[in-house]
Amino acid sequence: MTTSTLTPPVALPALADRGLLISAGFALLGGGLLAASYALHPLWWAAWLAPVALLAAASGRRRNLSIASAIAGAVAILPLVPYYLSLLGPGFVLNVVLLRFLLLAIALGLTRFAAARLPLGIAMLAFPGAVAALEQIMLAISVNGAAGSIAYSQSDMPALIQVAALGGVPAVVFMILLPGSLAGLMLIRTWPAPPTTTRFSRTRPTIRTKPAARWT
Repeated sequence: MTTSTLTPPVALPALADRGLLISAGFALLGGGLLAASYALHPLWWAAWLAPVALLAAASGRRRNLSIASAIAGAVAILPLVPYYLSLLGPGFVLNVVLLRFLLLAIALGLTRFAAARLPLGIAMLAFPGAVAALEQIMLAISVNGAAGSIAYSQSDMPALIQVAALGGVPAVVFMILLPGSLAGLMLIRTWPAPPTTTRFSRTRPTIRTKPAARWT
């Protein structure tokens, strides 16, 4: 006599778990938006959209965090590479890439941690808060001050720049990244799951469930 066994439902994967190429694609998109934000003639709207792609790229498997940070960090400085090379040489370019990677890895890692444990209304503060805090640290210790901050991408948005009067450059950074952080987390949480699979065996029928998880 044979009996059927239903396997546990597969944990609900995040958007980037659909494949490594999808994660890399979102990272390229996020890095491109950051590049447009850090350029000498920045596009103000690119900084607002960048968190959506970055959070989608870093979601899912743990490896996606490193992949997204590395790709986006490298792509983000591409428009400025000729300028940096002529100014201080290749060593300086490598240092900038490393700093971008570390900033994104820390910010996205904290967001992963928060999104898995906190309500959306609180988790959405993690990414902009982390980036603003890291830029504040760089502002305090760097001889170049706030040079290179994503806040300068809003030079064509004088109404938003007025926020700097309340909290300086980090306040502008926080306001820029907050809407994109919310949109990115909502995209990840609402992305449909793939269909579950069923296997059959000769053991006693059992049905087990496992909570869905988008950040693992």
